[in-house]
Amino acid sequence: MRLRWKTIRPEKKKANKMTDAKILIVEDDELSAAHLEECLENLGYTVCDSVSCGREAIEKAADKRPDLALVNLGLEGKATGLETAERIGSQFDVPVVYLTDEAEEDLLQQAQATNPFGYVLKPFEKRQLHLNIQTAVSMHERETRHRKTEMRLKRIIKRLKDFTRLMKTVFDSMSEGVIAVDENRKLVFHNSVARRFGEGLPVEGDIDKWAENYGVFQPDGKTLVPKDENPLKLALSGKATDGFEVMVSNDKMPEGVHAHISISGRPLRGKAGALKGGVLVFRDITRLQHTEVELERTIAEQKDQALLMETILSSISDGVLVANTEGEFTFFNPSAEQIAGGILDLKAGQWTENYGVFYSDKKNRMPTEQLPLMRAVRGEATDNVEMFVRNENKPSGYHISVSGRPLRTNVGGHGGGVVVFRDITKQKKAAAELEKTIEELRKQSELMETMFNSISDGIVVADVTGQSFYVNPAAGQITGMDITDCPPEEWVERYGLFYPDRETPMRMEDLPFLRIISHGESMDEVDMFIRNHNRPDGVYIRVSGRPLLDNLGGIRGGVIIFRDVTERMLAEEALAQAFAQGRLEVMDTILHNIGNAINSVTTGIETVRQHLGNDYVGRRLFALASAVREHQDDWVDYVANDPQGREVMPFIIELSESFSKRNEELTKTVGRVRDRATHIAEIVRTQKAFGSPTMTRKDIDLHDALSAAIRVLRDSLNQKGIHTDIDCENAPREICIEESQFHQMLVNLVKNSIEAIDDLTVGQGLDEPPRIQIRARAEGDFLNLEVSDNGIGIKSRDTKAIFTPGYTTKNLGSGLGLHSAANFVIAAGGRIEALSKGIGKGTTMRVRLPLSSVASQNGRDVLTNRSGG
Repeated sequence: MRLRWKTIRPEKKKANKMTDAKILIVEDDELSAAHLEECLENLGYTVCDSVSCGREAIEKAADKRPDLALVNLGLEGKATGLETAERIGSQFDVPVVYLTDEAEEDLLQQAQATNPFGYVLKPFEKRQLHLNIQTAVSMHERETRHRKTEMRLKRIIKRLKDFTRLMKTVFDSMSEGVIAVDENRKLVFHNSVARRFGEGLPVEGDIDKWAENYGVFQPDGKTLVPKDENPLKLALSGKATDGFEVMVSNDKMPEGVHAHISISGRPLRGKAGALKGGVLVFRDITRLQHTEVELERTIAEQKDQALLMETILSSISDGVLVANTEGEFTFFNPSAEQIAGGILDLKAGQWTENYGVFYSDKKNRMPTEQLPLMRAVRGEATDNVEMFVRNENKPSGYHISVSGRPLRTNVGGHGGGVVVFRDITKQKKAAAELEKTIEELRKQSELMETMFNSISDGIVVADVTGQSFYVNPAAGQITGMDITDCPPEEWVERYGLFYPDRETPMRMEDLPFLRIISHGESMDEVDMFIRNHNRPDGVYIRVSGRPLLDNLGGIRGGVIIFRDVTERMLAEEALAQAFAQGRLEVMDTILHNIGNAINSVTTGIETVRQHLGNDYVGRRLFALASAVREHQDDWVDYVANDPQGREVMPFIIELSESFSKRNEELTKTVGRVRDRATHIAEIVRTQKAFGSPTMTRKDIDLHDALSAAIRVLRDSLNQKGIHTDIDCENAPREICIEESQFHQMLVNLVKNSIEAIDDLTVGQGLDEPPRIQIRARAEGDFLNLEVSDNGIGIKSRDTKAIFTPGYTTKNLGSGLGLHSAANFVIAAGGRIEALSKGIGKGTTMRVRLPLSSVASQNGRDVLTNRSGG
């Protein structure tokens, strides 16, 4: 018979359940279930289903085959949480993690009987949930592998026992004869074939006479085998014989029948090498040659299988112990020795007393009859029995998890037992640390929640769809409404969100939260106005926000923090109004604005003085007069014939053109001086008119107003070689505004740009031609005015401070120019901000005025594309 052993092949690589796990949610609280499902998906898991009752959970587990089930321990109904978890775990081999809270302590003891893989305390924290799932899936996969290994080892052991029985059957069934004698030449074993060859013949104890009595001849069939060549005699003398061919023929064999057999002999030796007897194996070489070859092959395969089993048992990290019915160890692998500390020299029944075997509580000794190996010997199967071992070799002790199975005999009886165990000390310690960490995180979470609930600032945390993760009480108190889950596109209308002018609804793209989740921007100190049915008078809020990023840097939501600044804003408005009406800082502002205008007049007068002081044209005219006086007697001949005289006529023509050009420049300069003097008068008139009905708004041409501001400063611009450009594309042709203050604001902004370019020129030098660009355009509900330069720039920390009164970086500066401009813009319901990438990078002053407040009274608000320098 040829025996074949099944080759154990390595298992194919499976999907990583720890990262690709399918999870079944069993939760009767809809909000908790939805939150749990969202958290799981954010953590990268797949929620295969979410159910609210035990019966449906069992059906879904049978259908979906999840990798893990999250079950509410307090689930009520026909199938409680405990019953549901037990059935899902036992019927479908699905690891269960309980969702519980502190009020369910009475259920926790009962839950232990269902062998859960973990607990998640509600309200849970994402990291706690993630760690529990990872631990449960890992433990389940490890136990599954251990069960498979155990089953594989049992099959191997069974095959070895079957093989032993098979060998006995083979010896009795094979056609080879086997004879064994002891050192006294007494027959101790012979199989059926051997008996058959000698059937009917007396059992001969004298080996020297075997050839004669049993008819053992040499292959020629005539000559008896000499007693000195008898293979059994040689074996008894310590010599081995192989392939000794003989022919057997005696009276008990049918007439004419004889057998050619091949005999092999071996001495039997004890442990010390002493001769204990001899054995012969003989076979009919004419009929069993093929069987011999197959048997040799089978033996080789058996050796390979035995080596494979030994390698597997020696390689696994779990300890394996095999004991007979007496509790004596018949096999243990290296891991068993390592885990047990090398103390495997006593019977399993003596462990409790001699080696300190305790229950997992580390206090109560485990009775001998409760040891998993002893229970396996009695025929009981055990799974994952936790024990604690502490003895002189392991004074600190260690935790082990033991599973045991009985060994069955071929007649169905108990032939001993086997246990597989592993050291779970680190696992227990890790579990304790995890529980401690979870408790610390819970306390920290409660502390943070208490802090957030106590502060006066509103806090809202939401995902990219607008669903709120967290809203503190102050948020609802400030807005006057409950912050509920709704799409961001409904926020403006739902909560009543306006720009600080209190009239213009905020555009979607300007909402701080949308800028955070759409572009990842970080927002600081953004002013808004809220007015709704609960806040009919409205409140000003100041908003800051940051994006929430996932592990890969993607935006998964945002957090905004805002506070009520109504009193501050109203105070600022009152301050601006008071300032505009001349109640505060009026003298400083008047002096500053007049000073700017006087500086412009001074610059113009200086230009006239330079023209008159450097009177190149006058000097040329004096030279011509000297020539006429010198040649007044021969003037005609001098002009007609003298080389210098012939240059007189072209000289007179050129001189005429020079006079014309100089007069034109002086006229323009005097005109600008007149305009600046008029501007000074207008400043004085305007300041006198603060608070009076005479200070009215009127329609003005926007492009002309921008050009007028450039003209006021033209001399300074020309002296510094600064190029200017005005772009009014997509801006209203006319606006309605207080002309003098609007003009003064523009002059202050342009003058600030001139000084910034001058500072860069003196400090670092210019890398490109100096330029100032004024750009006006309508964007949505606003008129944007931008004055940009390539001057010294502004530090990021100073972009707001520059508008405060008295702030200046110049030795002789008043710090009122930009402050005056800001007061005008705020009083007009607009905003002003400074944009700069830093020192040396230039600056853009941006003014945003609501179109509704500057709309032309004549209706001429059509867009224009006029531009110019």
